[in-house]
Amino acid sequence: MLPVMIAGLSSVLQGYSVLLVLYIGFPAAILVAGAWTHVRIGDEIVELHFRDKDLALRSLLAAAEPKKELLWYRILDVQRDINNVRITLGHEFYRILLSEWPERELLMGHLESAARKHAAGTDG
Repeated sequence: MLPVMIAGLSSVLQGYSVLLVLYIGFPAAILVAGAWTHVRIGDEIVELHFRDKDLALRSLLAAAEPKKELLWYRILDVQRDINNVRITLGHEFYRILLSEWPERELLMGHLESAARKHAAGTDG
C-alpha cells in the first residue's frame, strides 16, 4: 500500500487526478499482498513426520489439508547452527528456526538419527 499512497500523494501535490491511481493501485496492492501471503504460508514448515531415514514435511498451507498424502524424502544432510537447522532433502534444503519448535532437542535427535542411518546405509 505504501507505493499506492506515495503515488497518490505525488499526484495530488502535482495537481493531477488521483482517482486512477486509487482505482488501479488498491486492487493491485491487495492482489500482491494476497499472493505474497500465499507464498509465505506455503514456505512455513509446521509439521515434520519421520519414518526410519525418511522425512515428510508439511507447510502451513499443506497442514490445512491433513488428508493429503505425505511425500517422503531421504535426509541427506543435517547441519545445526546455534539458532537454526539446515536439512538437505534431495536437491532442496530447508531451514528451521529452533526457537519456533518447543521440543527442539527431540527434533534434533530424530533428524541426526535419520541422517546417520542414511549415511550408514541401514534401515534400523
